[in-house]
Amino acid sequence: MIATFVRQVIDEQRAFWRNRAGSLFACAFPLVMLAIFGKALEGIAVGEANLDVADYVVPGLATFAIMSTSFFHVAGITIVHRDSGHLRRIRATPRGSAFTIAGLVGSACLTVSVIVPLILLEGAWLFGTRTPSSWLGFLLVVAVAVPSLCACGFALTSCMPNTIAAQALLTGIFYPVAFLSGTFLPMDNLGWAGDAMKALPTTALVSTVIAQFDPTRPASLGAGLAVIAAWGVAMSLVAFRWFRWEPRAVA
Repeated sequence: MIATFVRQVIDEQRAFWRNRAGSLFACAFPLVMLAIFGKALEGIAVGEANLDVADYVVPGLATFAIMSTSFFHVAGITIVHRDSGHLRRIRATPRGSAFTIAGLVGSACLTVSVIVPLILLEGAWLFGTRTPSSWLGFLLVVAVAVPSLCACGFALTSCMPNTIAAQALLTGIFYPVAFLSGTFLPMDNLGWAGDAMKALPTTALVSTVIAQFDPTRPASLGAGLAVIAAWGVAMSLVAFRWFRWEPRAVA
């Protein structure tokens, strides 16, 4: 069982890194944005805690990488696999459907474990940013967030008709939500929109991760982890009920 899971994860990792454009964008985008924001806004204090912008952007972009890898990529590759017939074929193999889903989640965990340390290292090297004041809390948040956001991605695929539509829909959903969740800069003055965003797992993820880097306040995990985990459970139930293994029939 473990060997089957490992093989599935390896297969997904190979597919991810062989897609050079996709993997390069996933790794390079947060690193480039960190360099741009950190340099352009150097010395500016942001947020309620008056953090230096680099100390805010580093954990913010770490959460962006988690969201991009766990939600955006997983949803996108799942739809590609579905429409190409790959999901249907692999479901009929000894690996089965459970290992297919587990392999995608495991692959997302490995990718996050590569990209996030690169962001932290770049921040420390270029701007002298701090590391998490609570490494245990930070790792716990990541461990809960990755499978929860993968579940959100799987659930969303159930309403995506095909690969072409998915590209536009995923982009139109992911980037506004990531931006409004505060991954790049604080979004403290959004009024009712800000209140609505607080209910999303992405906003809870950003605030909880940033709290692990802020030594001026207790690194509280309870509320943020509860929101993230609740979304993961709810979206897992949605995916279990409506996830499609075969492409939608064309009339």
